[in-house]
Amino acid sequence: MKRTSVFLFLIAVMLLNMSCGDTANPDVGEVTTESSSETVTETTDPISSALPERDFDGYEFKILTTDEVGSVRYSYEIDAETLNGEAMNDAVFERNQLVEDEFNVIITQIPYDKSSFGQAFKNSVLAADEAYDIYVDTYEKIMQSGYEYGLEVSKLPYVDLSQSWWDSDVISESALGGKTYGLLGDINVIDNQATYCLFFNKDLASEYNTGDIYDIVRSGNWTIDEMNRCCKLVANDINGDSVMDYNDQWGMLASGNIAITFMWSCGGMLGKINSDGEVNFTLDNETNINALNKSYEFFAQRDVVLDANKIPAIESIGTNWDVQRSIFNNGRALFLGTTIQGVDFFRDMEDEFGIIPLPKYDSTQDEYIATAQEWMATMFMAPRSASNPERTSIILEAMASSAQSKITPVYYDSVLRRKLTRDNESTEMLDIIYDSRVFDIVYAYNWGKIKNLSSVILQDTNKISSTIASMKNSVISAYEKTLENIENSEA
Repeated sequence: MKRTSVFLFLIAVMLLNMSCGDTANPDVGEVTTESSSETVTETTDPISSALPERDFDGYEFKILTTDEVGSVRYSYEIDAETLNGEAMNDAVFERNQLVEDEFNVIITQIPYDKSSFGQAFKNSVLAADEAYDIYVDTYEKIMQSGYEYGLEVSKLPYVDLSQSWWDSDVISESALGGKTYGLLGDINVIDNQATYCLFFNKDLASEYNTGDIYDIVRSGNWTIDEMNRCCKLVANDINGDSVMDYNDQWGMLASGNIAITFMWSCGGMLGKINSDGEVNFTLDNETNINALNKSYEFFAQRDVVLDANKIPAIESIGTNWDVQRSIFNNGRALFLGTTIQGVDFFRDMEDEFGIIPLPKYDSTQDEYIATAQEWMATMFMAPRSASNPERTSIILEAMASSAQSKITPVYYDSVLRRKLTRDNESTEMLDIIYDSRVFDIVYAYNWGKIKNLSSVILQDTNKISSTIASMKNSVISAYEKTLENIENSEA
């Protein structure tokens, strides 16, 4: 997988910077990145040597994406118009130039209105007009539309999923009916931005003597119980009105999206693909129910955890989400559950903060587990109407393989280390987070509206078992219908 040796890479770069008298920029920033003066010496051909020699006679390879420039869903790692001194932009430009020169093609990103770009792709497939060679959308959109509009990956002859530049774990976990439509790996970085984690206020941790949270993570003892201990030390009715609200100090700032991720971080799963391409459901097995119940017990502490939905919008600040972020930014919460890209909101935060993984169920759990936001992380998909799958597969494989050496190192150094973290320990934590991600196909497909489970965890009464029992038949029925559609599809 693409993230296995990230920490070693970062250590090497940090040592190089130290020898040059350089220090990491403590500020966090936008997705666009600062210029980098470092020179990377290529030791091997960045394009896969398994690809054949081809001349595509100047073919324009068109990649359809949302037009949300600057948003968390915009695929800025696909195209760059020119070199401009920004590290990521220049890495993308150089990768594309390599591929374009090698195969005589032109790589073009086509940003389309966010409200209709998915329909534009579907219309193109139905019309077989080949307006687009690749469609880039979120996990859930690719999962839910792939069997109707996507080309099955096995029909892309030069895409080799055994290669390290493809995230084979997530791809295989999405192969419903034994068919894969979406691709991700070094070719895209939005899945990194969309990965869930915890931010913690280092100043509060020191003031309230929580212990070194990084060391707790390293020891393997970062559990819900340990997190709860820390939260209770910090939560405080600071204005003394005997009411815990957004004016006070909190152990944890949360939401339904974060609450459900604790199920996965504690070892729970709604279901997994088996070797036959069918889902083995684990909705109500003991591990899952235990993980959900433990998560509920933590989030049910109304004087320790503040749910975003309990926060009012404030005209001078913004939405309830803006208010929640302002609480963390102003140093009144120990933990904030969010995705990696959330760091951009705290570039001017005065208190020091760090990044750590979500907690385990208990210390006997083998590893920390993370997941990515299924409506933000992206996949690449070829249209089922593609008339030249060989050409599509060659260009895709070339883009992915060369991204491994051209884009991924720059992303980790310039975006993650330099821009999104304030200390060396956070880069170490990112390595832990990225090396243990899971993908829950049941949640991504939202069979039987299973996503409603995220709000159940935050209700005043624990109705987890009864809710799962009431949803189980509809979840399985929706799954069976999807599986039937996939098996009957021509893709």
